[in-house]
Amino acid sequence: MEYRTEDWISFIEDNLSKDITTEFVAAHFNISRTHFKRLFRREFGMTVSDYVRKRRMSVIAKEIRAGRNYLRTASRYGYKSPTGLMRAFLKEYLVTPAEYRNGEFYDLEIKGENKYCNKIQMGIFHIRPLKVEVTVSFERYNQEREEELCTLWKQIGVPLKPSFRSECNREVREDKVAFGHLDGKKAECVYMIADVVKSFRGKEENKLGFEIKDGKYAIFQTDNISDEKYFFEIRKLFQEMIRQQWMTEQEEMVDRSRLLFERYVNQKMYLYVPVK
Repeated sequence: MEYRTEDWISFIEDNLSKDITTEFVAAHFNISRTHFKRLFRREFGMTVSDYVRKRRMSVIAKEIRAGRNYLRTASRYGYKSPTGLMRAFLKEYLVTPAEYRNGEFYDLEIKGENKYCNKIQMGIFHIRPLKVEVTVSFERYNQEREEELCTLWKQIGVPLKPSFRSECNREVREDKVAFGHLDGKKAECVYMIADVVKSFRGKEENKLGFEIKDGKYAIFQTDNISDEKYFFEIRKLFQEMIRQQWMTEQEEMVDRSRLLFERYVNQKMYLYVPVK
């Protein structure tokens, strides 16, 4: 059977304010629920419900940035209480809608041609603390290990350690961060990938769990709903545009006493740069 994913997305966009389920979309295109579920995940790397939630959050975030009444839009999307909206928004952005509204927003110009995204968006916010448990650590990280590192990043279906399933909140199972501790004397660094967890395991068992403290961060993202298709290319673009260019130009703004980290949640890449 031939199908056009553009038609699926167009249908979802036209019905974003309705109760969109896998069954609802599959029935419209006369495809069995099970088969459509498999096709959609293969094409977009996420479920229909995850895609719909991300699209709704994206629209609400856009309303906030434009200074409009985002609660009206949220209500149209089924978020009848501020609490429900706050939980969904916090999951995606690590800030509440109210905190997001007080942020500073910029767009970074992408020089040269690329097919990975149209622009990189930046917002400066005060984010909430984040509990993480390290699962992979490179004692010495260099560019030669980039392919190995990216392969590990791509293992996103479940936490890298299966035992984390019982420790992770279901909503953050596909939430990972990575960060590096730079050695001031060498060009190499220790690089770590960690699962975001709801709570740490027992003290005797857990030696690599710690909390990324709250604070003010410049948060960078593409204008894509999903970065899955061009994961490696976008990660390289972030390295070149932000870590090599923007951070050099904004040296006085960057707070190098705190952790810079990457986050990959539900097919979306974010880069968090601590600022003063």
